[in-house]
Amino acid sequence: MNIIVHHLENSRSQRVLWLLGELRLPYRVVRYWRDPISGLAPDAARDIHPLGKLPVTQDGNLTIAESVPIFGHILNHSRVPSSCAFLTVSSWRS
Repeated sequence: MNIIVHHLENSRSQRVLWLLGELRLPYRVVRYWRDPISGLAPDAARDIHPLGKLPVTQDGNLTIAESVPIFGHILNHSRVPSSCAFLTVSSWRS
């Protein structure tokens, strides 16, 4: 896995960074900052996702938006025992 995380400050993308850190997986972060007046993501986020929503990850040619599908991809392709990974993510969602 060679994951790039498109991270918007003060958003759910923090959870993606946390998961990758907890699993000790390598990743690269591309940071975006909200507009200080509107609070919206910058227009550059639309270059990654048509709606400008973040988090988005890229793993090779695969681009995934939204944190839960991103978790699924990371957990399915990491070497963490599946039961441990499943319980970790399940506890976040409850």
